[in-house]
Amino acid sequence: MMTFILFLLLQNWPTTSVLDDFNRANGALGANWSEEGFTACTISSNTVTGTADEDINLAVWQGATFSDCEAWISYVTLADEGLDGSGIQLTVRFDSGTLDGYFVGWDEVSNTIDFGTVSGGSFSGYPTAFSFDTGDALMLRAVGNQISWYHSDEGAEFVLQDTETDGTYTSGDIGFWVNDQTIRVDNFGGGEYIPPPVLIF
Repeated sequence: MMTFILFLLLQNWPTTSVLDDFNRANGALGANWSEEGFTACTISSNTVTGTADEDINLAVWQGATFSDCEAWISYVTLADEGLDGSGIQLTVRFDSGTLDGYFVGWDEVSNTIDFGTVSGGSFSGYPTAFSFDTGDALMLRAVGNQISWYHSDEGAEFVLQDTETDGTYTSGDIGFWVNDQTIRVDNFGGGEYIPPPVLIF
């Protein structure tokens, strides 16, 4: 008798659900979020933007830290300007006290995706030339020492773009920051990564 093991490769879709769709009154994000001493984001017309230009408008999801995890978010309006050229950064295994963790973000000045580590607020990574449009989404995933980022073209399936090996940070928060009052983002999701099922038959 022969046993077959089938790994269902569902990696290109988030394994987590939307945590916040921001569909509520304009103003503060609410109790599920913290700016951790930085400038806060704000809700505007059921989307999120910054409250200051060329600044870190930070939103950290409260209540849990994660090891194997992912975070994802959709763009509604792209930025006109930004701190260090980046309109938004997604973060996982993030420590807002030390500004350490992993990130992926779109640089609207050079039209690149920046992906890698942030240590003490200093970025180190793998910039990639990339065409990014309104309606697209980004996902950042950390599983073990494999750090990956994915892109979704206007609601289509997320497509893996790059994976790097790095075990510097093993757990932390998930969240994002925006760098001005022009950009709009929506539908933040994330949390503990759930591996795809394995079928044995």
